[in-house]
Amino acid sequence: MDMSPREYLHIVAKRWWLIAATTVIGLVVGVVLTQSMTPVYRSAIRISVNPARPDYGTALTVNNLLSNYSIKLTTVTLAQAVVDRLRLDIAPETLIGKIKVTPQQDNFMLLIEADDPDPHMAERIALTLATTFVNQYTADNAEAPRQDRIDLSLLDTPDPARLSKPKLQINALAGLLGGLIIGIVLAFALEYMNDTIKTTDDVERVMSMPTLGAIPNN
Repeated sequence: MDMSPREYLHIVAKRWWLIAATTVIGLVVGVVLTQSMTPVYRSAIRISVNPARPDYGTALTVNNLLSNYSIKLTTVTLAQAVVDRLRLDIAPETLIGKIKVTPQQDNFMLLIEADDPDPHMAERIALTLATTFVNQYTADNAEAPRQDRIDLSLLDTPDPARLSKPKLQINALAGLLGGLIIGIVLAFALEYMNDTIKTTDDVERVMSMPTLGAIPNN
């Protein structure tokens, strides 16, 4: 049976306590889950890719190489070198899972982001990975003609590690909205299952008939 907007509002007003309760519960659950999660911090560092001849043809070559460099930055071999330098007690595959590399073709850069529960370790991983890659690349291309060389260099020191996840505001908002939706669904479900008639309004709403009279309680 179709209901008018007024009837929808009537149900919401009638079950407001249920909707309010589930909304508060959802908010609390979002906050509690956030506080129970292990915080993860993220630090970023950038590698500048500098062609010796900044012409159009070289620019196209560099753009193609950026994707190749991104893949090399996430190889097991390079990750193992970083693990050894930092004396980490993890497998290189685990370290790769902490790293994200994004080529930035507009400005000839590679953005390296490293995640870790320890903010200082996130910075060290980002710096060590970038430094190791640049040093290996420079050594491998030392004999290349200067006019054809593409130099890599660290643009700056790693950014101070910032909290990446969990986000309290996002999780709290998600819990609040989830609780609100569940409350509204429950309110309408209870109203749908409740076929009792208690008031004259219920007669008109359920039976679609006008009320002719009422029997007093006393």
